[in-house]
This record gives sequence, C-alpha cells and structure tokens, in this order.
Amino acid sequence: MTNESRYLMVGFWTVVFYVFVILSISNCIEILFGWFHSQDVRDLWPLGLSLYSAAAFAYAVAFSALMRNIRRTDIVLIVIYNAVLASLLFLNSYLYYTIRIDWLAVNSHTATLTAFQKIIRSDYTPILIYAMFLFGTVVAGRMSQARREREESAAKKRSPTINMDATR
Repeated sequence: MTNESRYLMVGFWTVVFYVFVILSISNCIEILFGWFHSQDVRDLWPLGLSLYSAAAFAYAVAFSALMRNIRRTDIVLIVIYNAVLASLLFLNSYLYYTIRIDWLAVNSHTATLTAFQKIIRSDYTPILIYAMFLFGTVVAGRMSQARREREESAAKKRSPTINMDATR
C-alpha cells in the first residue's frame, strides 16, 4: 500500500465525523464554561448547543468537501488542524465571559470598548474563525495541487522518450 492510497482511503463521512466530534466536544466545554458565568447560558443552553452543533456540522461538511477536493486526507493532520480550531473557539468563549466590561460607562457614552473587546464581544467572531480555517484549507489545497503539478512536470522531463521517427 502506497502512501497516496493510504491517504485516499479516508472517506468523506469519516472526515465529517472526526471534525464534528472534535468541534462538538469544544462546544460542550464552551457551554459548560458559559453555564458558570452567565444566567442566559443556564436558561438557553439547549438552543445554544443546537446552534453550535449546526454550525459545527456545516463546517465539517464543507471542510470534508475541501479535503476531498485536495485528494489528500491525512487523518492526523485533520485532527490536529481542527483541534487548533476548537481551541481558538474555546479561547474566544473564555475571553467573552472573563473580560470584564463596565457596561454602565459604555452605555452612557463615557467609555468605549477597545478594538479587542469589540472583536471578542462580536457575534461574528466565531463565524470568522470558521471562515479563516476553511480559507486555510483552500490555500493548503492550492499549494498541494501546485506542488503535485510541479512534481508531475519534473517527472515527465526526467522520463526518457523514444523518438519513433529516428528508429525507422
């Protein structure tokens, strides 16, 4: 079994499963952390978990489709790459609940949020994190495809060709 065939044996739904499990574990930890820091999470955790799970599944399907397009799905790389994603999503959640903001001063316009606070408190930050990781997958795929094309063209240049006209 060659290395290339070993990479191709990982199926589409296997990749979806691994990515979804990794992100689901992260989502559960985020919900648990939010449970201790927010009354809203205690009241609405089923809705939050459902939305997080839907986003994780959509990302897992998109990621698996991109990895299938790359035609090189190394399961160890997939697990590490998405564990980093899960860690960043948890870090965002952690900072969301632990950074203290004087909302009275902000709402009375005597203070403003810093850029960092605006990024952490934005509802779009998790979506942008997912998008950056999908974009990273596309870039890695393009680089892999370009490397494969260079290797194929170099192999064609090295292979001997027989001139059939000269042998007649």
